[in-house]
Amino acid sequence: MLTENNTNTYTNTKMIPILDISAPEFAYVGEEVEISVHSNCYMTDGQPLMCTLTYNPISDATITIEKDGVIVKTGKTDESGIFRTVFSETGEYTITASKDGYISATTEIKVLEYTVTLTPESSVEVVTIYNSS
Repeated sequence: MLTENNTNTYTNTKMIPILDISAPEFAYVGEEVEISVHSNCYMTDGQPLMCTLTYNPISDATITIEKDGVIVKTGKTDESGIFRTVFSETGEYTITASKDGYISATTEIKVLEYTVTLTPESSVEVVTIYNSS
């Protein structure tokens, strides 16, 4: 990108794309989670410069998942900018997306245990439907 400085001359300013992560705020143990990495904003001279309405999926971005500061999983996004994973333990996890030439992004996800509690007072009604044809 060319920018004009105060002496009416133009300089070449480097625009660096900024990664963005889309992921749920919480998930359940054993549930497949989809993490999407895209870019629609650029930074120049340390300041956000421009954002577009088009989210460009970022393939081959490195996904790093940490729990309590320890890396528990890494992988790469596919051609659609998607990384899928299943969490096996509850807790709070930090997800980081990075790729050479891009500014990294980080988000968090809380993984919960999915429980169903049945009490003696619970009742279940069984309905059988017969096809009369």
